Amino acid sequence: IAFSFTPQEISQTVENKVPNIEKRLNAINKLISHGYKIGLRFDPLIYSNNFEDLYIKMIDYIFNSISKKSIVPPVEKSKSLPPISI
Repeated sequence: IAFSFTPQEISQTVENKVPNIEKRLNAINKLISHGYKIGLRFDPLIYSNNFEDLYIKMIDYIFNSISKKSIVPPVEKSKSLPPISI
């Protein structure tokens, strides 16, 4: 099961009606407690002011909130999505 993430500050602007990061992390931890392996996705990257800092902060937060043993490596995509600017 894979979850995609965008920093909350960007998500509020460009994503409509998606669960916030906390709700996704709660769902991930419930799935992990039932033995599921989890995939994490951070694409497409959405460029904005200080997007690098926002993504670093978000990724650090996510990796400190879930068990790293339950994360599966990403599957190579045949075609990656282009970056988006806002």
